[in-house]
Amino acid sequence: MGRVGQLLRRRREERGLSFAQIREATGIKERYARALEREEYTAFLSEAEAKSYLRVYARFLGVSPQEAVGLFRGERVEPASVGPPRVSEREGVSPSPFFIPLVSVLTALLLVGLLALAYLILFYGS
Repeated sequence: MGRVGQLLRRRREERGLSFAQIREATGIKERYARALEREEYTAFLSEAEAKSYLRVYARFLGVSPQEAVGLFRGERVEPASVGPPRVSEREGVSPSPFFIPLVSVLTALLLVGLLALAYLILFYGS
C-alpha cells in the first residue's frame, strides 16, 4: 500500500469513523472508500472517477484534496510515451485474403452506381 491509502486510513481511524459514517456524510459507498484506502483503483471506471472520489474523501477526513491527488499521481506509473504502441512486422495482422477483392468489387459497384445516377440526371433530369 502506498502513501495516499495509508494517509486516508490513518485519518479515518484517528477520527474513529466507520465506513457507514463515511457513506452517510459523503455518499461514498463502502466499497469505494475501502478501494481508496487499499489503492485498488481498478474498482473505479476511470482514473478521473477515482480522483473525484479521492478529493471528496480526503476533504471529509481533513486532508488537502490537492495533497491527496498529488500523492495519487506520484504513485501512478505514467507511460513513457504517448501514442499507439508500435507493432513489429512479425506481430502485425495481415488483411484477410478476401479484403482486397471485396474492396475492389465494392468500389466498382459504387462507380457504376454513380455513373448510372449521372446518366439519369443528364437525360431525365429536366
